[in-house]
Amino acid sequence: MRAVWKLLILPIRRMPVGCTLVIFVWLSGILIMALTGKAAIIIAVGVASWAWYMLVGMTLRTLMRPETLLLPDLHRHLSVAGLIYAVFTIVLPVVLMVAGGSAAYALLAASLLLLAMAVGTSIGLGMRISLMFWLLAIFASWKPKLAAVAGHAVMASAWSPLLITLLAGLLLYFALHPLLVVNDRDIDESPLQAIADGRKPATNADGTPRRMGLIGKKLAPLLDGTAQRSLTAALSRFDNNRNYSSRIAVVRAVLLPHDNPQAIGLNLLLATVIAVLYFSLTNAAHRWQVGYLGAYAVIFSMARFAAVGRGMLQMRPNFADLYMTLAPDTHRTFQATLADTLLWLVGAAVFNCLAYAVLIALLLHDAHPAQLLLATGITGIATAFSSLAVHLVGPQSKGGRMLAQFALMAGAMGAYALVYWLIGRFGLPLGAIIGVAITLPFGIGGWREARKIYLQRIPVFDAPLS
Repeated sequence: MRAVWKLLILPIRRMPVGCTLVIFVWLSGILIMALTGKAAIIIAVGVASWAWYMLVGMTLRTLMRPETLLLPDLHRHLSVAGLIYAVFTIVLPVVLMVAGGSAAYALLAASLLLLAMAVGTSIGLGMRISLMFWLLAIFASWKPKLAAVAGHAVMASAWSPLLITLLAGLLLYFALHPLLVVNDRDIDESPLQAIADGRKPATNADGTPRRMGLIGKKLAPLLDGTAQRSLTAALSRFDNNRNYSSRIAVVRAVLLPHDNPQAIGLNLLLATVIAVLYFSLTNAAHRWQVGYLGAYAVIFSMARFAAVGRGMLQMRPNFADLYMTLAPDTHRTFQATLADTLLWLVGAAVFNCLAYAVLIALLLHDAHPAQLLLATGITGIATAFSSLAVHLVGPQSKGGRMLAQFALMAGAMGAYALVYWLIGRFGLPLGAIIGVAITLPFGIGGWREARKIYLQRIPVFDAPLS
């Protein structure tokens, strides 16, 4: 029983803040249902259960390793822990619902809670099941009357609980079965590299390759091809002219293989196709404000830097080989090479930010595109420099990096809102000049100070402890 108890509290030990918030919401819902008998509160309980199982899935993803599967009675302990979770998140809310006088919907509620368990676990384990709900939301906004009729039919059908239960069972099987089978690991990616179809790092926190979706698996060979061509061109340039810039190009092709111009254009093309399909199918252009979407473009572009802080830690042992290969005269020269290599990400982020702004202006038929482009461009430059500076010399702990990322996102949204308002209030020339004077010195100055700090540090080649 001790092993089961450790499995039960493992998500709380791994993610105490998130688990505490989820448990608080779940307990509040259970108490309200027990004291007032309001069955509608089960919706909040179901949302809390879904969030809890997302955290459980994240925990399982880091727990299930080939060596872990050799532990005695592991499958039995996992089954018992899962049953205990199900009693609290499915049986208890349904019992309170029946006690409150809503027995007619008990079976449907139980099946939906089981589906929340399956979907949350699947998302936590890295499955792209959330894409299905995104497609359902698009369909509901495209055909709202048909979606309403389908929803009423699901609620009224006697077969719905059985079908939903079968769907939940299939999701759990496809999510959990790969974890319980000992297979070879996928090919390791650079921790500095972003995954092909998103802004997430290509590796998990423990260094294992992150599971890619269907789009990522299709894009990976294309991106690898662009990386190989970029490396070949960089080596040829270095052979012809062995200067500092050509050396930086070779190091960049090695450390940031999928951040070459061809790969950036390919990812931008994919984003364009998805955006055009979304606005075409949902007819949602009139629901969005151009100014708000500009802030999303800035945050979407700066999310790439999240892989830098963690990737620089995980790459320490590999930097020893790079150090011996480059044979720098001083430690400062090696640190400068790394810092200048990562500076390429600033230009890539600003380009993506402006490209997204142009796409937004075209899809939403913006009457004043210059205001949007200038606001996103100015803010994009400032936030890109700030993000690189923070993730290069900022906190090294997981929690510290997360807080720093949230602070950067909040600052980016505030800076964008200020620059957008200044341009709208004082006009294009004066408003843009004021925005540049406020944001760019802060971003560029922060990067210059961070670079000085980084150059003074002695290279460390030991693997991080966590």
